[in-house]
Amino acid sequence: MSINEDALIWIDLEIDGLDLTKNFILEIACIVTDFDLTNIHQGILYSYFLLIKYFLGPDLVINHSKSLLDAMRSWCTEHHTKSGFVQQVLDSKLSMSNAETVIIHCILTDKNLNIIDEIVDGKINDDLMKFVRRNQIYRERRLVVAGKSLGSIRSELKNLAPQFSEFCHYRSIDIDAISVSCEKWFLNIYKQRPFKNDNDLKNSIELLRFYHSTIFK
Repeated sequence: MSINEDALIWIDLEIDGLDLTKNFILEIACIVTDFDLTNIHQGILYSYFLLIKYFLGPDLVINHSKSLLDAMRSWCTEHHTKSGFVQQVLDSKLSMSNAETVIIHCILTDKNLNIIDEIVDGKINDDLMKFVRRNQIYRERRLVVAGKSLGSIRSELKNLAPQFSEFCHYRSIDIDAISVSCEKWFLNIYKQRPFKNDNDLKNSIELLRFYHSTIFK
């Protein structure tokens, strides 16, 4: 994928708790679309460390130590252990810095992620970041952040993924804010919205498509 114009970067994080001063990122997922909400980023994710799968954007589990995971709040420990997610975190080979590099590489180039193993080995970080800093999309911060609960997501990225945070425009499209406005000002339309009880990025994009075709048409 190669972006040469303004675009939206949809971001979702899985974190270990509610305390923004102590949290760490367990998983980061991104999808890039244009402003017509047409998906841009599609490809095949392959790595020695990961299964081959079709993907709409990077969805990366970050490695953390068992001692750090054991310190999570009780709900997270119980829920993530039962789902198998704790084991995925322990098995992951990606540091947060690695994950930032993978995402930026994925966004700025038209290559698939078969370079992920080289990133983990630290072979291309320096060259990649030199390329990134010369890139117009990076320098002009042309990726507008979209998603839900963006206040906390922005804070987490600034603290824990500063390289990626600097990559993004200061403006945001927060689906929660649009939904609240729609409920108060366009109740009949709000009642017709597609509703799914999860924070999946694809569902957020579907919801904004609905608002785009009804309220913002």
